[in-house]
Amino acid sequence: MSPFLLGVRSLLATVLLLAALGKLRSRRHHRDFRRSLDGYAFLPARWRDAVAVAVPVAELAVAGLLAVPRSAWLGLLAATALLTCFTAGTGWALTRGRAVRCACFGPGGDLVAGRHLVRDVALTGLAAAGAAAVAPAAPTFAAAAVAVPAGAVLGLFVSRMDDVAALFTPAGRATDTLRS
Repeated sequence: MSPFLLGVRSLLATVLLLAALGKLRSRRHHRDFRRSLDGYAFLPARWRDAVAVAVPVAELAVAGLLAVPRSAWLGLLAATALLTCFTAGTGWALTRGRAVRCACFGPGGDLVAGRHLVRDVALTGLAAAGAAAVAPAAPTFAAAAVAVPAGAVLGLFVSRMDDVAALFTPAGRATDTLRS
């Protein structure tokens, strides 16, 4: 497997693991995530409790698949499918002007904005590219020593994107906007 694919797997596994842990850290975190689903009116109310459980479970499962070399291709396919759903939900909220809080990594996220859609599209594209390019060869130790930490660091950055964006927001300007 190429260093690029190893880095993509590390990035996606880190993002999905942090997303799941952010939702499952406590009952309050999970409740906040469940409440954020109310903003997605296309999701029937009777399904929201089940979706609130299924999403972090799916994120953990896909992160696990990505972490194991033998299941990497399946993990990349599953990540593509899961991230496509997230991208569709984000796009739906934006196109309808819905004020939906991004609880992707737990409570405290900003309202869904253009940067969230860009993030979701980029992650989906990386997962799809990885699934399309999976090669059977094992990476060298040196490649793995660079690619895995690099992917994990990028994953940490992606998971804290709202905090990073706040650093560059002028003082006094609200960060809870639907357009960014």
